[in-house]
Amino acid sequence: MITFKESLSLIRKYKLPIVKTYASLDFNDLIKHFEKMRKPLILKVYSPDIVHKTDIGCLVSEIYTKSQLKEAYKRILKNAFSFSVNVRIECFLMQEVERGIELIVGAKNDETFGKIVLFGLGGIYAEVLEDVAIRALPIDERDIDSMLKQIKGFKILSGYRGKKFDLESLKLLILKLSRLIEREEIKEVDLNPVFINERGVRIADWKFYR
Repeated sequence: MITFKESLSLIRKYKLPIVKTYASLDFNDLIKHFEKMRKPLILKVYSPDIVHKTDIGCLVSEIYTKSQLKEAYKRILKNAFSFSVNVRIECFLMQEVERGIELIVGAKNDETFGKIVLFGLGGIYAEVLEDVAIRALPIDERDIDSMLKQIKGFKILSGYRGKKFDLESLKLLILKLSRLIEREEIKEVDLNPVFINERGVRIADWKFYR
């Protein structure tokens, strides 16, 4: 997994829409920026040694106060070093909470199929439906449109019971990610979860592998 600094550089280069995030290893620095962010917040670690942060207690959500932030910081540190005494923690990520339908968007340089991009519903939908569309690169807007319509969950995204979702922003995200995996020396990208609502799409967690 590449460093946080490298991942942020790629995110900015390809203008990938992430949730509002502040990164620091220093708790006092996090506190200084706490008031500038919309509550509730999430606190988690960025570590090449921790892939599934929730499973080992290295992600705390629904943080409203500075005392809750302090408690979350201490708990995450304790859980991280309980997981491994040699764990490498690059920084803590303090993030605003996004609402909407959870999605999975990813790309990979596969040894068998070459460079591919994938998309599907995330959260409980991923567990229940196992519903993912995959395309080999290069792709264009028509290919992306067919990807969205291929999954069983498209009915949810297309306005089921009057709920609106910004599908154009989702298509643009998939296109940007396909360009990234085509042009950069990156083996795999995992954007999960990505939240979609009527205002657009926002990436809440990301992993880049070289």
